[in-house]
Amino acid sequence: MPRETIRTMCPMNCHPTLCGMTVTVQDGSLVSIEGDETNPDSQGFLCMRGKAAHEIIGNPGRLLGPLIRAKRGSPDWTPTSWDDALDTIATRMQAVGPKAVGFWQGHGNAANDYGFGLKRAQMERFANLYGCQFWDPAMICWGLGAFGAGLTGAVETSTKEDLSAHSEMIILWGANTVSQASTLKHVEIAKRRGARIVVVDVRRTEASALADEVILLRPGSDTALALAMMHVIVADRRWDADFVDQHTLGFSALKEHLQTMTPQWAEALTGVTAERIVGLARSYAAIRPAMIVIGGSSLHKGGNTYEAARAIACLPALTGNFGKPGGGLGPRHGGRSHGAGFASQAAAERRVPGDYVPNQLEAIVEALETGAVKVLFAIGSNLLSSFPDTNRLRAALAKANLVVAYDIFSNQTIREAADIVLPGTIWLEEIGAKATNTYVHLSDRAMTPAGDSRPV
Repeated sequence: MPRETIRTMCPMNCHPTLCGMTVTVQDGSLVSIEGDETNPDSQGFLCMRGKAAHEIIGNPGRLLGPLIRAKRGSPDWTPTSWDDALDTIATRMQAVGPKAVGFWQGHGNAANDYGFGLKRAQMERFANLYGCQFWDPAMICWGLGAFGAGLTGAVETSTKEDLSAHSEMIILWGANTVSQASTLKHVEIAKRRGARIVVVDVRRTEASALADEVILLRPGSDTALALAMMHVIVADRRWDADFVDQHTLGFSALKEHLQTMTPQWAEALTGVTAERIVGLARSYAAIRPAMIVIGGSSLHKGGNTYEAARAIACLPALTGNFGKPGGGLGPRHGGRSHGAGFASQAAAERRVPGDYVPNQLEAIVEALETGAVKVLFAIGSNLLSSFPDTNRLRAALAKANLVVAYDIFSNQTIREAADIVLPGTIWLEEIGAKATNTYVHLSDRAMTPAGDSRPV
C-alpha cells in the first residue's frame, strides 16, 4: 500500500505550547513522526518529548485488553471482555448510588484535545446527568495559579502574537520558555524589535540567554517581590489613575495594605536587593505596554503560593496594561484569551442537586476514608504519583469498594489499587482537536486502535 501522511498534534500537554506533527504510515504501521512545518503555532518545531512519542507505538508495555483481578495488589490479572467489565462496573455503581461514585480524570485524558476539552466535557456531562462526583485535575498542576489570578480577576491572557507585535517590555516570571517554545519565538521577535526582556526565576533558565536583566529570588518569595513592586509604584505615584478609577475595585485597601511592604522588607524575603526591586518596579511602570508571562505551575508548588499569581496579576491593573495591545498577562498554562471559548457539552445547568465533594485533594481523600466515595474512576491519571501524601491515599483507596483505571500503560495506581483496568487508545488511534489561544487544530486518526483498546 502507498504511504500516507496525516497531520495531527503532539500528544504532550505543554499548553500554551501545542505542536503540530506529520505522521507517515504504511500498511497500518508507523513510518515516521516529524514536526508539521505548516502548523502556524509550532512551525515544524518538536521538542525531545515530541520526537520520542514514536516510542509509544508498538510499545510492549501497552495495555491492549480489559483486565480484572480478585485481590488488589496481586499480580494475577485475568483478561476479560469490555461487556463483562462494563457490566461489573455498572452493577457496583448501582449498588452504592450516584453520590458514592467519583471520576478523576488526569491530564492523560486530554492528550488529544487539550484546550478544546471534549473528552473532559463528556465525562462532566455524564457526572452532571447521573449525579455523581467529579473533580478537575488542574488542582495538582496550574489550577492554584489560575485560582490566584482569578481572585484578582485576571483570568484571560494576551496572545503570543500580540506579545511579539506590540510589547515594549516582557517579564518572564517563573516562565521557563523551553516548556513554552511557541511563546519563546515571539519573545525573540519582540527582543529584535527592541523590547526589554526581564527574567524573574529561582535559577538561570534557558530564557535567561534572551534577557536584558535576570532577577534570581528565593523559592516561594514571588509574592513579596510583586507586593514590593506595587509599593514602589504607589509610593512614586506612578500608577495609572484613570485605569484604576474606571476599571478596578479595592485600590484604597491595596494602598493601605502595601504601606509596610517596602523593597527593604522584600529584600529580606527574596534575597533581591532593594535597589534592584525599585529599578524593576520603575521600569515596569514606565515602559508601556508591558506584558508579564507567568509560569504554568512552577510558582504554585509551595504553601499558599496561589498568592503569587494573585499579587502579580495586580501589576497590569495598577499600571493600566490590561486591555492594551502588548499589555496584560501573556500566554500561560490553562489560560485563554478573550473570545477563545467553545460551546460546552458538560450540561452543568442540568446537574442533579445534592452535596458534592469539593474540588480539593484533602476533601477527596477524606471522602474515600469515610466511605462517602466507594467507587472511583481514574481516567488517564496515576493518582498515587499525583497526590502529595502517597501513603495516606493508598490507605484511602484500599477502603473503596471498586477502583477502575483507564489508561494506555500500567502505573503505580493500577498495580497497587485498581480492581479493573480498561485499555485506552493513543492519540494516533482516535480523532481529536487541540486549541491554542489563536488556532484550533484537527488531529486526524492515523492508525487502527491496537488490540482491544477503545477511546474513553
